[in-house]
Amino acid sequence: MFDTLPMGGNSGPTGHAGTGGRPRHARTGAARGGVPSLGDPDFTKFECTLSPHTLGTEYVSPPHVRPTTQLVTLCAMTAEPVAVPHVVNVDLTGRTALVTGGGSGIGRACALRLAAAGAAVLVVDRNVEAAKAVAAEAGGRAEGIDLADAEAVDRLDTDVDIVLNNAGLQHVAPLPDFPAERFAYLHRVMVEAPFLIIRRALPQMYDRGWGRIINISSVHGLRASPYKAAYVSAKHALEGLSKVVALEGAAHGVTANCINPSYVRTALVESQIADQAATHGIPESEVIEKIMLARAAIKRLIEPEEVAELVAYLCTAPAAFITGASIALDGGWTAN
Repeated sequence: MFDTLPMGGNSGPTGHAGTGGRPRHARTGAARGGVPSLGDPDFTKFECTLSPHTLGTEYVSPPHVRPTTQLVTLCAMTAEPVAVPHVVNVDLTGRTALVTGGGSGIGRACALRLAAAGAAVLVVDRNVEAAKAVAAEAGGRAEGIDLADAEAVDRLDTDVDIVLNNAGLQHVAPLPDFPAERFAYLHRVMVEAPFLIIRRALPQMYDRGWGRIINISSVHGLRASPYKAAYVSAKHALEGLSKVVALEGAAHGVTANCINPSYVRTALVESQIADQAATHGIPESEVIEKIMLARAAIKRLIEPEEVAELVAYLCTAPAAFITGASIALDGGWTAN
């Protein structure tokens, strides 16, 4: 998922999605296999994490819905504004949700959307201050942990009705140069942590006869790109885990699905656009359409709130028959 790509942060080489700060990235060198192509959504090497707020947005909160009813995007990167209203009618009053990487980006949008539907939300993020800020907006709780720490993950409160596995990070390098410790770290955050959370959450879901496991995967859970051995293999593993949960949980009222976004409007993407516009001497609008979205049929970025609205739908009664699915939210990226 390009959505959970890390996007600005101060956590250094061990940061993962959900922590705050500014982007820090370096162009990957051409030795032993060259660089990823510019048409690839994450062609630069990112050792950074999500900033706590999406840039260029304004939140409008009518009094009858809390805490946020719709997003009006100020659209620095597309010609037309893209409004994302709350169109899914779902009442999650009395339900609880755990959201990883919830301090920013997609995780933040999902935490706020679930809270708006009435759920009590536990926001999990490595950046505890970012988690606390989102939890305050959502009227929920915050937990600051590194998801690569299995013991810390096992201390999380997993007596919840909804698990949203969102946290992730990226490392780009040719296979002969790919650091083994980074490969292992990505898998701990993006595969082992979801497994540990799910296995502890399922018994309570089974007892209640209802549960939703929603995994924010990526188009890279469905397709591969060079130089992303850890990310692509982790996302494919998450897809497999999700399908197994779907099969085991069906008899207990538990569904499990993956959402597979391509480019999501985040501070990381904005930074990439500005860098490429300067490098190639072209307007930022051309970077979006001709480089970043070359494979996509719909030439705009996904809003985090669009992902969150799909998350909300998967929690509704009409979505109870959707399980074991991988839902591409990519503007036709995987169709090309």
